[in-house]
Amino acid sequence: MADPSKTEQATPKRRSEARGRGQVAKSTEVNSLLILLSVLLTIRFTGTHLLWSMENFLRRFLGGAPIDWTPATALAIFNKLLLEILLILIPIMVAALLAGLAANLGQVGFLFTGAPLKPDLNRLNPIPGFSRLVSRRGFIELIKSLAKIALTGLVAFVTLKGQFPSLLTLTQKDLGAGLFQLSGLAYTLSLRILIVLLIIAILDYFYQRYDFEEGLKMTREEVRDEMKQAEGDPHTRGRQRARMRQIAMRRMIAAVPEAQVVVTNPVHLAVAMKYTEEMDAPTLVAKGAGAIAEKIKQIARDHQIPVLENKEVARALFKNVEVGDSIPPDLYRAVAEIIAFLYRGNKVSTS
Repeated sequence: MADPSKTEQATPKRRSEARGRGQVAKSTEVNSLLILLSVLLTIRFTGTHLLWSMENFLRRFLGGAPIDWTPATALAIFNKLLLEILLILIPIMVAALLAGLAANLGQVGFLFTGAPLKPDLNRLNPIPGFSRLVSRRGFIELIKSLAKIALTGLVAFVTLKGQFPSLLTLTQKDLGAGLFQLSGLAYTLSLRILIVLLIIAILDYFYQRYDFEEGLKMTREEVRDEMKQAEGDPHTRGRQRARMRQIAMRRMIAAVPEAQVVVTNPVHLAVAMKYTEEMDAPTLVAKGAGAIAEKIKQIARDHQIPVLENKEVARALFKNVEVGDSIPPDLYRAVAEIIAFLYRGNKVSTS
């Protein structure tokens, strides 16, 4: 039974830890379905070649010269039979292998972990194993297995019952015709079983995801403890601060085209100011040193924003004003002269 106190959805950290242990939502029924489907498709597109190979193999084996059976000849014949059967079945085996890989990748993505392979003495303890058998999950797996056996058995019975009269005539047909009839019957039976497995796989897929999510749920205390640990982790705090700085930097650079003027010192510093008649005082929309200053100046040139050289004003604004703040009163006069200079329409260098 699920713990009723675990009402919260799993956090990303909890999910990552579970994935590291190899615990993922995966339906083996989906794998079985895709493998069977790949085998049927392979037979469908290579059936003529497979039948010809099988018929040729049986004719050579059953219609050959009498064999002097000794241990050596028996071993040689067995090895030859095994090799020929493998050659005939290679396309089917390759298709099944690729389908199994595709099913796993489609459900859980690329996942490689050695956690399930680590020695664990608890796995040898019969008590937890017995408790898993009598758990809700064990009961569902039992019902699913019984349903598969019953439904596939019913489908096989109905299919074979309808073909029983034609099966009695197999002894009257030659080898090629008999193989063709048997292959057609096997294909029809497999196709019907495939439909049954499709229904079971769909139900099992959604159940496995639901059961996985239920198993990962956390109590509110566990969520709070995890948040406290994350906040106390210096690496986490460092990553958060770096991410916030990146966001602030992108937002600041995006605001440069809104500026009316950029003031430089002229090499190392650049500050961008925005002013409209509705504003009480100009506002600093961006500032930077070094490479950031060059970025601000480049954006200003691209948008035909005046770039003025004034070392004292640039240094004072860079040191005393934060991005988004208005210009302080002690810098009104110097900044006002720059704004007035622009409004008078004097020619400004933008290089």
